Amino acid sequence: MGNRSALAKNTSLQSNILSRITDIIIVLNDKNQIIFANKSARQLLNLKNKEIIGQKFNVIFNKYCQVDREIKKAISTTLSKEDLWQGIVSFIKTNNKKNHLDSTVKILKNKKNQRIGCLIFAHDITKHIKAKEMIKTDETKFRRLIESNIIGVVLVDDKGRIIEINDAFLKIIGYTRKDFIDGKVKGEKINPPEYWDIDKQALRELEKYGVCPPFEKELIRKDGSRTPVLVGATVLDMKKVNKLFFIFDITCLKKSQEKLRFQKTLLELLSETATEGIIVFSPTGQPLYFNENFIEMWQMEEKIMTQSDEKIFEAMAKKVVHKKEFIDYMNDLKFQHKEKHQEIELKSGQTLDCYSDLVKGKDNVCYGRVYFFFDITSHKKETSLRDDFLGITSHELKTPLTSIKAFAQLLLKRREKFMDQKSAFYLSKIDTQVNTLTRLINDLLDVTRVRTGKLEYSDEVFYLDDLIKETIDMIQQTTQKHQIILKSKVDKFVVADRERIGQVLRNLLSNAVKYSKRGKIIVDLDLSDKGDIIISVKDFGIGIPKKDLSKIFQLFFQANNRKIKKQSDTGLGVGLHIAAKIVEHHEGKIWVKSTVGKGSTFFFTIPAKRIKIAV
Repeated sequence: MGNRSALAKNTSLQSNILSRITDIIIVLNDKNQIIFANKSARQLLNLKNKEIIGQKFNVIFNKYCQVDREIKKAISTTLSKEDLWQGIVSFIKTNNKKNHLDSTVKILKNKKNQRIGCLIFAHDITKHIKAKEMIKTDETKFRRLIESNIIGVVLVDDKGRIIEINDAFLKIIGYTRKDFIDGKVKGEKINPPEYWDIDKQALRELEKYGVCPPFEKELIRKDGSRTPVLVGATVLDMKKVNKLFFIFDITCLKKSQEKLRFQKTLLELLSETATEGIIVFSPTGQPLYFNENFIEMWQMEEKIMTQSDEKIFEAMAKKVVHKKEFIDYMNDLKFQHKEKHQEIELKSGQTLDCYSDLVKGKDNVCYGRVYFFFDITSHKKETSLRDDFLGITSHELKTPLTSIKAFAQLLLKRREKFMDQKSAFYLSKIDTQVNTLTRLINDLLDVTRVRTGKLEYSDEVFYLDDLIKETIDMIQQTTQKHQIILKSKVDKFVVADRERIGQVLRNLLSNAVKYSKRGKIIVDLDLSDKGDIIISVKDFGIGIPKKDLSKIFQLFFQANNRKIKKQSDTGLGVGLHIAAKIVEHHEGKIWVKSTVGKGSTFFFTIPAKRIKIAV
């Protein structure tokens, strides 16, 4: 009972490890009953675990395997008397499939040297045996093979000495037949040191199994250069000859592989770094390649990407505004032999430019068709904005100039009474319109500088309250219908561009005047919990629609409010964009809160780190 308990504990601890080993492992108890068989053992016997566990070892093998009698006797003797048995087991299973196992039977004992069971370990060498049987042949056939010079051949005797090489091998290593006769062709001279471990492993397999699987390595040529080769070997039962090595020059293959790897890597690099979506179909309509941009652009599922081009086009069409036109266009391309562009509108609001062409080789054979999809949504919007901008600019610049010309003509007619009240009024109008024109032009120049990164800044230390008061006084002079009130001060010196900070405040105050008919405009200064200075401008005007709040600081954007459209001085929609860029440069934040019909409050901050502590 104690023996069984010890064996059970031992088996439990090792079962997880043993079950993962690819070699065949079977554990018996002291009564030769099978208490463990790993997956490889079960597959060999073609039995389930419940059909094996608890069965007598001899019963299982007698029932399911036709094992040689002498082998059975040797194993039985070991199970009853001996401690260890090793040997090759060849048996035929019930399905008439012959297997060869390099087997070890080891008796398990406890600390008291009492027998508690048995471990059977076997390595399947069926493939090695078959390879040896296939390669094994007579000396005449080998001689023909050597002299054919199709591949390099080396014959080695039982002491490891090279006794024969063919011309094909001499060509691979760059030596002559005379060099070989003179003993200059030696193993250590033509084999690089970094491959010695691989060579030793191959020789161990060769000694143990009589054959070694082919492996890649390099050989050193007479001139010092190296040649990549594929090597295989077998043991021969021939007089004087013990081992036969086959050497195949794979230089051309390696170059082709390197070229293919380079081309594949380059293609993947180009396609993955490209902004466009790419997909390639074979002439039969099977997808050969597609990049991540294509998947993201079209939101395609992976299971679709293994199907035909028609199925993929149908999945794409579900995301297109004009489905039928898209299907017709994509199908027509399959039968055209020239490039073609087409704009595609997606339901998501994106616009894609599709470009397609045939993929041809040097022999003009068609290997498929490639499709490129460019996202031109931003480009189309920018084009539209540019057109709108040109129209607005023409109108906005033309209006003040026309006014200047008209008032100048009236002034000329009244030149005899130049200093009367009406002349002064006309001159005031000219001055106002000139100022408007100057502001528009300056804004346009600033936009250009912002977009090119050339907007200049010059930091200095200044008293913020003074700048706020000066700016309020300046804007107050432009309106008699509004009262601009400074609600509070912060009494702080800051390090920033004084002119640019003033420009932000002027823009916010000008907008407050422009979009409120009359009344109060409140300027407030405060400190945040983090110590940032918060400057706000509040008006009680027409307000901004909620859907436009997130876009209000975009270039050329104007809120879609009918009351705003009725204003004669709408501007270009650049002032707030410039203000946002200036605040961003100073590492501050700018935002707005607004309710249609009740007014708007614009906020911007000057970071605490820009506050200068007075000495």
